Amino acid sequence: MEFDKWLTGCCRFDERISSFAEQKFTRDGIDVQTGMRVMSVTDKDITVKVKSSGELVSIPHGLILWSTGVGTRPVISDFMEQVGQGGRRAVATNEWLQVTGCENVYAVGDCASIAQRKILVCEPH
Repeated sequence: MEFDKWLTGCCRFDERISSFAEQKFTRDGIDVQTGMRVMSVTDKDITVKVKSSGELVSIPHGLILWSTGVGTRPVISDFMEQVGQGGRRAVATNEWLQVTGCENVYAVGDCASIAQRKILVCEPH
């Protein structure tokens, strides 16, 4: 299954973080689209405006996880409860940004916490 990740507003983050996320999604086969502004969201699709042309594009979706601000929004808290992550401040993801315990659901940004592999350093004897 192909996933569309609509990265809007990434300019708020350090360019290295935005670049890393975009490259990682592309390597994972996720179609990254930038230069769009979210205009509306329904239970079936998301409508974006292409900044370069002004064209409105409707994109079907199964789930949108949208995060803004500095606190956990009730919709994110409810989602976390539903997937067994209640009591956390951010959605737990693996190193590929996939939500822990969910198939084909990804999270990035302030709402997500990325698990990273631990590196074991051995001192020479």
